[in-house]
Amino acid sequence: MLNKNIFTLVTIETDRDNSDCINSFKFNSKVINLQDKFQSIFYISVNIWVSEKNKNNKIKLISGGCEHMFNNIVISPDKKVISCCGLTNLKVNEFKIGDMSNVAVYREEQKYDFLKLWIKTEGAYSILNKIGISSDRISHITHPCEACDFLYNDSEAIKNIKEKYTEFIIPVINSYNLQRLMKK
Repeated sequence: MLNKNIFTLVTIETDRDNSDCINSFKFNSKVINLQDKFQSIFYISVNIWVSEKNKNNKIKLISGGCEHMFNNIVISPDKKVISCCGLTNLKVNEFKIGDMSNVAVYREEQKYDFLKLWIKTEGAYSILNKIGISSDRISHITHPCEACDFLYNDSEAIKNIKEKYTEFIIPVINSYNLQRLMKK
């Protein structure tokens, strides 16, 4: 991607400030050469990794739309294009949208994906409530990515989306368009 002059951000997730993983990547001779050669288009970022096993570390931030949907492109280590930067990006088949050899797939495969548009505008947790998933079934969710995982992988959620999504098409599209206009 760098050789094609495409801005590239490598995000490393860690659960502590001084991670061996981060340092081994940052100080790798190939990475240092890339940083020198492509200073204006190659960046390294560190994100906080949220363990799925330790619920006490999770941030209770589950309401609102996903600001990352349509704004991030992820290339996995096996050179696949993934439409999600979150914890569950490899658990949701619908997020695996193509191969790195055709990055245009990122836009083409998503432009008519209503559920992703809905996640962008309202967030997965809100959708779960709107489609009638009982609060008892989703009370364990403490992170937006968990809600997305549940939305895409729970059989009741999938069934309810298929039955009810048409009720929400017009308000979601209006909300999406309004959000886009407000950013201009």
